[in-house]
Amino acid sequence: MKYGDLKLGQIEALINIIGGMEAVERILAKTVKVVLEAMKLLTPVDKPIPVPDVSEFVLTEDMLKQANIYSWDYFKGRFLNKKCPAAKAANVHAHRLEQRSMDKPIMEALGKGVQTSLGHFLWLVQNGALSKDYVSIFYIMDDEGVVWAVDCRWNAGCREGDVNAHSVEDASGWDEGGQVFSSDS
Repeated sequence: MKYGDLKLGQIEALINIIGGMEAVERILAKTVKVVLEAMKLLTPVDKPIPVPDVSEFVLTEDMLKQANIYSWDYFKGRFLNKKCPAAKAANVHAHRLEQRSMDKPIMEALGKGVQTSLGHFLWLVQNGALSKDYVSIFYIMDDEGVVWAVDCRWNAGCREGDVNAHSVEDASGWDEGGQVFSSDS
């Protein structure tokens, strides 16, 4: 067999994806043509969110509590009690993640607007602009110039959100359905 490494489960999955045995028979009879098309990684969600100018500030635990956000240690270590630079008004865009992905392809798909300022992130949290149904993912630079994947999730049981920071080299990736944010600033 030409493709001896294929397992029966993989063959069955492919048959199911293309529409079952009837589709296989039509393909083999050359009555239909198969066209492979790359899936989109990101799809825009709604309209851009206008975010105002944000003055320079130091992020404190109290600010997070006021925003009803619990912060995990990696986020605290990168952003808490650190000076956050001022950010000019910008439009922030939400994108639905259409398939599981690592950070690098997501960042490449976002292009120039990949980073969102910490000030704009905090404004979005404080103003209830993030989804309570999906993880919200931002790419934010710390005070040392390192970009982190910052995720914010709503925990309905605790009636609060939680926020953490992950290395963009992290191998765990993000699940389909999450919302990834970018900025035009």
